[in-house]
Amino acid sequence: MFNLTLGGLPGVVATLERCILDYQAGTGAEVSGLSGGGLTLRHCIGLGTRIGNSGGFTSENSIYTRTSAPFWQSNGAILINNLLVSTALVSNMTAGASSTGNVLGAAANSIFIDEADNNFTWDDDLHLQATSAGVGMATDGSDVGIYGSPTPFKPAGVPFNPHVSSAAIGSSTNANSELPVNITVVAQPN
Repeated sequence: MFNLTLGGLPGVVATLERCILDYQAGTGAEVSGLSGGGLTLRHCIGLGTRIGNSGGFTSENSIYTRTSAPFWQSNGAILINNLLVSTALVSNMTAGASSTGNVLGAAANSIFIDEADNNFTWDDDLHLQATSAGVGMATDGSDVGIYGSPTPFKPAGVPFNPHVSSAAIGSSTNANSELPVNITVVAQPN
């Protein structure tokens, strides 16, 4: 696990889909400097994360567990159907934001099946609890967060489509003129 920040310059374009943005200590923004509408976040999870200095960015169908406003100094942000622990949507934004369908003030312990400390580990279960406000809340009617959308996050990145996971093909034929072939195909269920 690395503690990284995502920073850009005006005019840089970054689209993050089904990403987990982990908390970082400090007062800065972990995602910052992508002004001019170049940043888009869809179906992401921000565990304590702040998005800052990214004027005109878009966040939709995402979850933010920061206890203070997760969107900072990003005038003209477009915020659609996000689930927040914070009771404040934005801070230090003179031009404000365009917002619709956001839910603020969700209890942190009411969102995920198993994530308690804003510190991502691979054994966290970031599926939504059945009673979470984020169930069916996304603009497409799916859940907010990484397990929503028509193409939700898949553990280990295994696709729905069958695909070859291993192939062992002999280098020559056997005594019966047969080529030994062993191909394993897998797919992850919905």
